[in-house]
Amino acid sequence: MSVEIIQIREGEVEGWGEWALRQAKERPYFAALLAPVAVVATPAIATTGLALGVATASGVAVAAAGEVIFGPGTQPKVTYLSEEEADGIIDAHDQPLVRGVTYLRHPKRSQQSVIVRSAEFHGYIMSQKVAEIIDYMRAETRLEALSILVRSTDSKHAVVGGHLEAISGKVGAELKNQHERRLNLTYASPARQPRRQPYIWIDDFPEVVAATRNARKGTMRFVQSTDMKFGLTGAAADIVNVEAGWLQNFVIEVEARFA
Repeated sequence: MSVEIIQIREGEVEGWGEWALRQAKERPYFAALLAPVAVVATPAIATTGLALGVATASGVAVAAAGEVIFGPGTQPKVTYLSEEEADGIIDAHDQPLVRGVTYLRHPKRSQQSVIVRSAEFHGYIMSQKVAEIIDYMRAETRLEALSILVRSTDSKHAVVGGHLEAISGKVGAELKNQHERRLNLTYASPARQPRRQPYIWIDDFPEVVAATRNARKGTMRFVQSTDMKFGLTGAAADIVNVEAGWLQNFVIEVEARFA
């Protein structure tokens, strides 16, 4: 499962100096390459335009028309929208799309209209997954309380990206450390809630479905793994503006009490 990377770019012609400054800002690793380069191309470079030839001490590097240089071994495909095309489109938090910001489109086909700022994307998706697990359990059981632990499988990386959104229930505590966070929730009314239609992620969570369907009165516990890479690599994290710590598998551990 992969995501579409979206940026807004004007089709105007920019000077070499402007282009170099933008490359250094957007792709810091490229700044070292720009310094010794002697320009052998035309003095103005269109952002949507022709191939660029540059001479370096070791030879000539050529970027084909329309190709964005992202670095060794990684060239994320980017969908560029003109400002006219982006006009009227809002992101998942009801904000208009902004030039200079990278966005990611929701990976689920049913959610293709949902566009999220890349820096907020993984927190948004993890919140959506956790909220849907809770909603599913509340629809299938008379849930009284539950504890949800979200942790990265690689303890060298942190769970990052702000708070978890749209979580139903009274949050008794939200605890987090370097690579995990736990939510403890209680419900005043354990009555079953209406099913959400349609579910977005439940088909990807067989452990959730099996544990909930086989639950008996009292308590239950299950573990569900979930992949948060979405086709992105660690090398592309800085370019796309996401925290590299998100690009791995995560585990969602649930302990629940129900009537």
